[in-house]
Amino acid sequence: MLFYPETLHLFTQIRFDFIHFKQQYIRFLQVILLSASCYSPASAQIPRHTLQLSFLSENYTFHKLHSTQEIDSLFRIFEKDWIRHVKQQKYTSGLPEEVMARLDSYTYLFALVNSNYPPPDWAMYHCWSKYMVPAMMQDFAYFSKDIQSYKASLVWPGSISNTFEIAQYPVSKALFTDLNRIFSQLPAVLSSYAKVTDTEKQQSIARLQGNLKQYNEAYSLYQLIYANQLDSASRKLEEALKNARVPAYTLVQPAKTLAIQLFHKGRNQQAKSVLDLLVHHTSQDQFPTDSIQAIYSRMGLAYNNPTTKTLLVETDERIDLPGSYFNLTNKEPIHPDTLKNKLIVLDFWHTACKPCITEIPALNDFSEKLKNHKDVVFISINCDFFNTKRPEKFVSTYIKNQAIRFPVIYDTPQSSLNQKYKITGYPTKIIITSNGRLLKRKDGSDLSLEVIEEYLSVQ
Repeated sequence: MLFYPETLHLFTQIRFDFIHFKQQYIRFLQVILLSASCYSPASAQIPRHTLQLSFLSENYTFHKLHSTQEIDSLFRIFEKDWIRHVKQQKYTSGLPEEVMARLDSYTYLFALVNSNYPPPDWAMYHCWSKYMVPAMMQDFAYFSKDIQSYKASLVWPGSISNTFEIAQYPVSKALFTDLNRIFSQLPAVLSSYAKVTDTEKQQSIARLQGNLKQYNEAYSLYQLIYANQLDSASRKLEEALKNARVPAYTLVQPAKTLAIQLFHKGRNQQAKSVLDLLVHHTSQDQFPTDSIQAIYSRMGLAYNNPTTKTLLVETDERIDLPGSYFNLTNKEPIHPDTLKNKLIVLDFWHTACKPCITEIPALNDFSEKLKNHKDVVFISINCDFFNTKRPEKFVSTYIKNQAIRFPVIYDTPQSSLNQKYKITGYPTKIIITSNGRLLKRKDGSDLSLEVIEEYLSVQ
C-alpha cells in the first residue's frame, strides 16, 4: 500500500475540515444502502462496493476508534474477513477474484464514518492517505487498462469522487503527482465507459464527470504551487473565487497550502492576501473561524473579520409551497396563508439518515432562535416514504422520542415535495424568498445550517 508520511508536516501546520465530505458521504451512502437491500447475496448484478457495505453492516458492530493503530487493526480484520467471504461465495460478477477480494476505496470510508461520526481530522486523513488512495490506484490500474462493461461497476462516484477530492486534505508534492497522473487520465476513461454501459450507469458516470470538473481548479492550483509558480497560483485563486467558478470549499485546502508556501519564502504580506481573499469568499462551514484564526496565528498575521460577505444570491427560479400540510410535531395544520410574504427554510431528511438525526439538536436550537424572526419560517420535510417506507405513524412517534420541536411535514406521493424540489441526498436545505424565488450559494455548493444562520444573522 502507498503511504506518504511526508504529508504529515502539513497536517501539523494547518487544520483541515470535512464539512463537505459529510454532505457527500450522506448522498452516496443513502443510495448504496437502500439499493443493497434490493438484492440477494448471490446476485451477479450487485456492484462490489454494495456487497461490501452490506457485508459490513450485517456482520459487524462499529465502535469508536481512538488511534490510527485501532483503525489499522479494524481495517485488517475487514480485509481478511472479506477475502475469506469472497472465496466462500464464489461471485460471478466477471471481476477476477483478486479484484473482487479488494476492499473498495469507499468501503474504508464507510467503515470509518460508522465508527466515528463525524470523523476526527486525524482519522479521516489516515483513512484517506493510507487506504483510500492506494485502493483507488489499484482499481484504476485495473479498470483503465482494458475497457470492458463488466468492469464498469468499479467506476462510480462514491470511490472516485471521495478519493480525488483533494480539496479536503493536505497534499504533498509526491502524493499530488500520483493523484494528478490518474486524475488527468480519468476524463478519457470515463468517456470510454459511458459508451459500453446501460443508461443508468451512463447517468452515474455523467454525475461523476460533473463532480470531477469541480476539482479541476484545485488540481490546477496545486500544479502551479508545486512548480513554484506562486504568483500565478495567487492570480488563479483570486479569479476562481471572485468568479465563483467552482464551489469555494474545493479551493480552501489549496489556498491554505499556497499561503504556507508564501509564508515559508518570507512573503508574509502575500500570504495574508491569500488568506484574506479566502475568508472573504467562504462561509463558516467551508472555513470555520477557529481554523481561520489558528492559521493566521501560526503565521503571526493579523486577522480582520470581514464585515460583509455575499453568501447567497437570489436566482430567477420561482418556487412555491402549494397546499395545506399537517404538522406532525404539534398535530396542527400548516395553512398557505401563514407562509405568505415569508422567507421559508426547508430541510429534507429521513429517519435512516444518521447525519440528519445528528443534526436534530442544532435544528431545535435554530427553530428556537427564529422566534425572534417573524418574517422567517422553518419547516422540516420528512421523506421516509420515499426512502425507508416507514409510515407517518412511525415518524410521528419518532418525532416525540427525539424531542423534535420544529414543524415536520410527512412527504407523500400526493405532495411529493422531494421530487418537486429535485432532492437527491439528505439532509438537503433550500431557502425560498418572500417573493417565491430560490436562494442559492453564489458558488453553487449545497446549503448548510451554518451558512443559513450566517446569512440570516440568527443569534
